Amino acid sequence: MSLLLAFDDEARLAHGLAAALGWPLLFIERHVFPDGETRLRLPPFLPPRVALLRGLQQPNARLTELMLAA
Repeated sequence: MSLLLAFDDEARLAHGLAAALGWPLLFIERHVFPDGETRLRLPPFLPPRVALLRGLQQPNARLTELMLAA
């Protein structure tokens, strides 16, 4: 089984991609603290095959989130 895992601000693209692939879609929960630190929460159970979707517009912040999620 495969899964598409995406960030919430990619929801529109993620829904379309998941539908085209025929894969289930789950989102990464993200919380930004007042001091600028970020906490990511992935779903507790993931299948062996996961595709991670993250756009890289404004790459400095988003690349860090992508690397943490991976």
